[in-house]
Amino acid sequence: MKKAVVTSGLMAVALCAVGASSATAMDFFYVGPAGGSFFDTMNWNDAPDGSGSFLATPVIDGGTNLVEHSLVIDGDSVLAGMGLSFGMGSLSLGTGSALTVSGDDLVFGSGSSLTSSGASLIVDGAGDAGQVQFNSGSTVSLTDTTLTASDDIFFRGSISITDSILESLGDDIEFQSSASIVSISGSDFLASGTGSGGGLNQVIYVRTSTDQIFDSSFRAGRFGVVTDGVGTTTDVKMTDSFIHVDGDIDNVFASSNGGVHRLTLAGDTEVIADQLQIVAMFLDDSSSATFTDDADDDGGTWLADNALVRLDSVDASVTFEQSQPNDARSRVFDGVNLTTYALSPGNFSPSDWDGMSAATIRLVPEPTTLALVALGCGLLVGGRRLA
Repeated sequence: MKKAVVTSGLMAVALCAVGASSATAMDFFYVGPAGGSFFDTMNWNDAPDGSGSFLATPVIDGGTNLVEHSLVIDGDSVLAGMGLSFGMGSLSLGTGSALTVSGDDLVFGSGSSLTSSGASLIVDGAGDAGQVQFNSGSTVSLTDTTLTASDDIFFRGSISITDSILESLGDDIEFQSSASIVSISGSDFLASGTGSGGGLNQVIYVRTSTDQIFDSSFRAGRFGVVTDGVGTTTDVKMTDSFIHVDGDIDNVFASSNGGVHRLTLAGDTEVIADQLQIVAMFLDDSSSATFTDDADDDGGTWLADNALVRLDSVDASVTFEQSQPNDARSRVFDGVNLTTYALSPGNFSPSDWDGMSAATIRLVPEPTTLALVALGCGLLVGGRRLA
C-alpha cells in the first residue's frame, strides 16, 4: 500500500506540474477597453475575440509576485499603473499596440520574453524608477518598435532588434557582459539626460563581444567599449552604422581599465567623437572616424590612454579636426603592412604630417594595386582602339 501511495503521490505531482506548465504556456489576449488596466483579469481571455475563458488567477502571481502568464496585446492601448516584473511569463505586442508602464520599472527575468512588432512601449517611472531591464536568461525581439524609458535600459539576455527606436530619456543604455546580441539592424539608440529632444549627454556602452550590428545609429554623450577587467576582451564590430557622441569613446569605468577594448568599423560606418581613450579602433572598408578634440580640459589629445587607430583599407580615413600638442604618429597604424605612421610615413597620405596638426589620414594604395589599375585602364583603352 505504501508503494501504491507513493506512486499515486508522484503521479499527482507530475500531473500538477503538467497542469502548471500548460497554464503557463497558454496565451491570454487583451480584450478590454482602450486604455484599460493591465492588471484587470477580466481584460484577459484565452480567445482573441473574448469568447473563451477569462484569466482565473491574478496577473501578478501571488506566490512569486511576478507575471507568470503568456500575455498578448494585439492592436490595443493598455495601461499598467505600477511596475511589471516577469518571471516565466511572456509579453507579445502586435501591430498598433501601445503599453504604458508608469510609476516603476519593467523587468524581464530569466525565462521570460518580450516580442514586439509595430508597437510602442513606454516606461515612465518617478525618481530613479522607469528602468527597462532584460535580465540574464531573458529574450527580447523587437521589430519596428519604439521603446522609451525614463531611466536606464539594461540588456543582459538574448537580443534581436530590427528597424526600431530605443531611447532613454534620463540615463544610459547598457549592453552588459551577459548579453548575447543575436542581431541589431536598422535601429536607433539614443541616451539623453534631459528628456526627448534634449541634450544627448548620457552613455551607451557595450560590454559583450559582437559582430552583429548593422545599419544602426548610436547617439549619446559618450560611447563605451567596456571589459570585465584584466584578462578579458570586448570586441565590437559595426557595419554600415553611425556613432555620434559629444564626448569620448572610451572604457566608461575605471574598473574596465584592464583587458582589451576593440571597436571595428566596417562598411561605411561613420564615427564622430571628441577623443578616443584606451580603445583600439580598426577602420576597414570605407569607414571613417572624426575626432574633434574640442579644446576642453580633457587633456588636449585625440588619442588618450594608449588608444590607437588602425587603417585596414585604402578607402578608410581618420580625421583630426583640431591641432593638439601631442604627437599622435605612433598611435596611427597601417593595418595592411603592420607598421605605424611614425615608422613608415610614406604609407600614408599626407606623408608629411607632424602628428599634431589637423589632418585627414588615409593609406596610400600598394604599388601593385596602382599597377593593376593602370593595367585595367590600358586594357580598356586598348579595347576601345580595337572597337
